[in-house]
Amino acid sequence: MTPVYLPWVVMLSYAVAVLASYTALTLAGRLGRSNLVSERLWLVGGAVVLGTGIWAMHFTGMLAMRLPIPVGYDFTHTLLSWLLAVSASALAMWVLRRRRVPGWALALAGGLTGLGIAGMHYVGMLGMRMQPTIRYVPWLVVLSVVVAVAASLLALWLGLRVRQTTLPSRMVRLGGALLLGLGIAGMHYLGMAAARFAPDAVCGASNLIDQNVLVVLVGGGGLTLLTLAWLVAVLDARLESKTARLVDSLQTATAELIHLSNRDALTGLPNRRAFENRMQELTALGVPVTVAFVDLDGFKPVNDSLGHQVGDEVLAEVARRLAALEYPNLMPARIGGDEFVLLVTGEFDRTVLLREADSLIARVREPIQVGRHVVELSCSIGIASAPEHTRTLSRLITLADAAMYEAKRSGKNQALFYSPQMDIGSADLIDQQRDLRRAIGMGEFVLYYQPKVEIATGRVSGVEALVRWMHPDKGVVGPASFIPLMERFGLISDLGRIVLDLALADLKRWQGMGLSLPVSINLSPQQFRREGLAEGIIAHVEGSGIDPAVFTLEITETMAMDDDARTLNTLATLRAAGMRVSLDDFGTGYSSLSVLRDLAPEEVKIDRSFVRDIEHSRPAREMVTAMVAMGQALGMKVVAEGVESAGQVAILRNTGCDQVQGYFYSMPLPAADLVMWLDRQAPSGALLPHGPDATVSSP
Repeated sequence: MTPVYLPWVVMLSYAVAVLASYTALTLAGRLGRSNLVSERLWLVGGAVVLGTGIWAMHFTGMLAMRLPIPVGYDFTHTLLSWLLAVSASALAMWVLRRRRVPGWALALAGGLTGLGIAGMHYVGMLGMRMQPTIRYVPWLVVLSVVVAVAASLLALWLGLRVRQTTLPSRMVRLGGALLLGLGIAGMHYLGMAAARFAPDAVCGASNLIDQNVLVVLVGGGGLTLLTLAWLVAVLDARLESKTARLVDSLQTATAELIHLSNRDALTGLPNRRAFENRMQELTALGVPVTVAFVDLDGFKPVNDSLGHQVGDEVLAEVARRLAALEYPNLMPARIGGDEFVLLVTGEFDRTVLLREADSLIARVREPIQVGRHVVELSCSIGIASAPEHTRTLSRLITLADAAMYEAKRSGKNQALFYSPQMDIGSADLIDQQRDLRRAIGMGEFVLYYQPKVEIATGRVSGVEALVRWMHPDKGVVGPASFIPLMERFGLISDLGRIVLDLALADLKRWQGMGLSLPVSINLSPQQFRREGLAEGIIAHVEGSGIDPAVFTLEITETMAMDDDARTLNTLATLRAAGMRVSLDDFGTGYSSLSVLRDLAPEEVKIDRSFVRDIEHSRPAREMVTAMVAMGQALGMKVVAEGVESAGQVAILRNTGCDQVQGYFYSMPLPAADLVMWLDRQAPSGALLPHGPDATVSSP
């Protein structure tokens, strides 16, 4: 009995073999590039997909063979042939998971895989149950096994090459798949050519699994599985590529962020963090270091009169002049405001260093042109070194700072080395800085709250948060005693975060008591000008679950004078989140109507210095009346601060002032005392509703 082959089905079986090979090589490229769990999944999945693909090719090839008798297959041999194909594929995948494979191991694995594939073919043929049994031409059987082993060796070699080659992997996989497909198909048809069917042979499995049904199911299912596996591998590779690019981008961005976090945003010089880190690195290596503390003389009047934009340009130009110094082993940095430091590494000559400091002072004194303005400044410099003057880094900066202040007291525009005679002032500074850092770490800052009252109704409309320092020895310390020091030592941002955290905690407690109370928080000039201030506040508040709309942020009139884009953008960002802006100390600065119009605060607060004399001074009353009228004409609520008498309240009521705040109603109170004060005032009606459904009339 001679079989006949359908050419188009033969070509289809070859296509299945090529697709199986291409998929196998694609899956091989995923091995070793994932974590352990993912790699095991690829190994198992790859073995099932590749084995099923080869098995499907076998039965598609069987469909190409036509015998003049009904043909079928039994279930046991069919399943066993699939298991052999999957097992052989698993061995191949296991080998491919290794980066490097010795030659003997590659040959052994290729031989075993080839025998497994050949075994799959001949066990599958047994599933036909031919009577009499099929006879095979020995040399053709041996040749088919050799071809199976050769194809397996080629598959393993190409699989390793796909992971190691620098050539385009797609072209390597395609070329390898064509060769592998030819090898697999060649093995199959050589095995079929070796088969001899008796003329009177019958198929004992013809009534079990029909050949056509099996081939359609296996071929169609196998093609679908191969296609899906190939798509998954391709998509996974693309995802990995995108992930790798994303990781590279994140690493680049992280490096950039680290760089920026160590740079002053305005001048581009290293900031305090970078400066202190560098000092620590050098002292850890035993390298002597010297710090020159540079402070500009007369910068504040320039900043106040010409605005922060001009001030920023002046600081940037001074930074450029510092960066241009050619003294060896010198690192300039800006640590805040108009304060700069220079770090000198290694031994130095005192005379040479003082000469360089005098040269720097001369450079700073050169006129600075900013637009139509010409600014002339000088600077004072204090110098201290370690280990000559101290072995403590924080004390080293403090000693240089003390020397700088001595230079200012002695007439400014000069450089002085630290000397022990300056210890009286420097010791205080060291103690103060140490105490403030301890206070931050130990949580010694607390908030007191002063009520703001609607003058027309007597209802409490909100409170202003005022920070206090609970000093372990001195008791309650007011902000005027420590805020300037915290700005000087670069700690004001830490204090700002503490104030916000404390206010959020109190708000949560009040909400749990059924009390809703808007809170005003003061921003210092240094804090307000910090990059990312608005975004940081918003993220902190929203992360707490507190509605940002309960917050009013108070800035001083001097801070608001600079109406540049950065200031307006900061306020716009805060407002977009629902927060309100209040202009504090109204009347003490030089703000114009145009600045007020552009700034558009929701509230202005008349400074207590104007309120103090309104009972006895007609000009004071007229001044307050004019400020109330101006604020209300611009659509702003007006609050009078420092109210201490009923007479002041009566006069302010007649001016049309919206709200008042001062000792006449209450001194600043701790959070717990504030709640009790509100309870005591409840019978008079000068209080918010208090209970589960309490609400507040927000001004």
